[in-house]
Amino acid sequence: MKEVNKDENKERGKGRSPISSIPLPTIEQVYCNALQKNDNEKKIEEENKSENEVLRNEMCNAYKFLVNYAYFEPNFEWLPMELLIHIFQYLNTRDLQTAGLVCKRWFDTTQYFRLCKKILVHFQIFKYSDTAQPMNYFLSCTRYFPNIKFTIVKFTPKNDAFWDLHGDMIEELSFNSCIIYKPEFLRILKSCPRLNYLCISRCDDLYKSWNIMKKSNGTKMIFSKVNTLKIHETSLLTKPIFNFMITSMPNLTSLNLENCFGSMKARERTEILDSIIEYIERQAKQIKTLNLLNTQTDLIFLEKLAETENLKLDELRLTFNGNIPTIGKCGILLLIKAQNNLKIFDLTDSKGLSNLCLMEICKNISTLRKLILTRCWLINDVGLREVRKLQFLEVLDISSCDRVTDLGLLEGLIPQGKKFFKLKELYLGLLPYMSILAVYRLSQQYDELQVLDLSGSSNSINDEAIQMIFRYQWKLKRLNLDCCAKITDFGITGYSEHSELGNCKNYVPYNLNNLKDLRYLNISGCYQITDKSLLKCFDLPDLKELNISRCHNCTEVGIQSLIKKCPFIEQLDMSECSRHVTDSTIEIVTKYLTRLEILKLNGCDQITDESLESIKFNCKYLKSLFIRRCRFIINNNPFEVLKNVKYIYN
Repeated sequence: MKEVNKDENKERGKGRSPISSIPLPTIEQVYCNALQKNDNEKKIEEENKSENEVLRNEMCNAYKFLVNYAYFEPNFEWLPMELLIHIFQYLNTRDLQTAGLVCKRWFDTTQYFRLCKKILVHFQIFKYSDTAQPMNYFLSCTRYFPNIKFTIVKFTPKNDAFWDLHGDMIEELSFNSCIIYKPEFLRILKSCPRLNYLCISRCDDLYKSWNIMKKSNGTKMIFSKVNTLKIHETSLLTKPIFNFMITSMPNLTSLNLENCFGSMKARERTEILDSIIEYIERQAKQIKTLNLLNTQTDLIFLEKLAETENLKLDELRLTFNGNIPTIGKCGILLLIKAQNNLKIFDLTDSKGLSNLCLMEICKNISTLRKLILTRCWLINDVGLREVRKLQFLEVLDISSCDRVTDLGLLEGLIPQGKKFFKLKELYLGLLPYMSILAVYRLSQQYDELQVLDLSGSSNSINDEAIQMIFRYQWKLKRLNLDCCAKITDFGITGYSEHSELGNCKNYVPYNLNNLKDLRYLNISGCYQITDKSLLKCFDLPDLKELNISRCHNCTEVGIQSLIKKCPFIEQLDMSECSRHVTDSTIEIVTKYLTRLEILKLNGCDQITDESLESIKFNCKYLKSLFIRRCRFIINNNPFEVLKNVKYIYN
């Protein structure tokens, strides 16, 4: 067996060799193998590159195909309707109408009912008839018109087609200086079941023709959705008419009787005031707004109003011209103490409002957000310094409070050198004793103002003061510098040709261009402003309203530069710029300001009938044109020339 195994092992070992017996590869062989391996790797890389290039070319071709068919373009018109509606809510009326012209889908978006409420349809100066212009155009229209106003319109009977078609969607309705009688008035109200706002101003024929309906003539009319009633500027409102109004509108939350009862007899006025008190007592829980500005009231009425239970007003506007008694009850003081939840308190033209009243307001109404004291002549620094207690105040108007000085302004608005509330609107017009110090401190502290009115403050507003405004008030949207005659080009631009060191230029890095959000600017009467300001500044892309009247040194060159930098101006006033506003100026203005709605040229002696032709061909959206005292306009009937201007009515 052992021999056999040895033989097998010998047979198996014939094809094998030990490791030491394996010959090593030569250097040439290794080098050749490496070259061969590199060649293979290069071939693989080249194949991969070629595949990547093919894939890249295919993707590029696909991208070009998609781009050509607009798949990657920003198709904003195909945004979801909900998103378009949300975006359009932030647009003003003119921008909303312009957006509706982009495409069919955007136009459909602007017809959404919530957006239609922002558009006011204003009919003016015509005789109402369904078969005549302009009403016949609306009979074939499918759009909604929730907000309608009539001014100087004569209504005639048996013209109900418009109201039958559009009355169901009308929510706000105003009549201003119209000839309308009771039957037509009531028929219109019946046709508007969704009506929630009604304003009647200077419609004396309505009150003269009013006859109280007899009980046997039908059922009582109820307009349950009306929550706001405004009756303005009339002395013919009687107790029966007022009672009919308030009983037919049981859900009123806002009652406005501004500038009424002026020439009315004392007995009749007392009867209506008693009716107002009775109505407020019945509806005390739901009345939130009461407006009696420039309406004659007395201390007894105010006392009864203060004693009304469950009356918690959010907004109160009244004019108080009475005397505050030293002994006994005082109606105005009781009213201030009772209405301690007011958000808005307007006391315009209150000649009887004293410092004591203002102190009580600041003491009791801590939640006040808007306080208007325009032309309250008895207010001085003693009362104004108490304003610091109103920590939620956002709007303050003390224009024409002649007795206010820097002391009251600084102690009331900047106590201890710090601001106590965030003012958004500040009106300081016609304050003769305000100095540049107050303007500087207020501008520095209240740097979040959106509205600033300094009109008529020629003693305190100069170049240094306006520089402080440009430095700190970057968020301003409305700035009124009317009759601030000390302002020069240096204040507007920051450039001065002469300095104290010699004839070298002086530069301050603050100018009008800092106010990028400005929408309204009034520099009327700033006659020292020249073309230099118009050329170097006014880069205000959002400017909508501009008043440069009585700026006699602004020429055509400056105005041309101005309108090119502010192409979205909608209201422009160049009145009494007689020396430099010519026909060529008007041609340039109307050519570049394509959105112009109101143009005032009163007292511009150099313009002729050619200006009317320029307005005719260039102004597509002009609504109001003022050309009084333009002696070289020979045409006796300018409306004949401007009849093709679609929207003009004034």
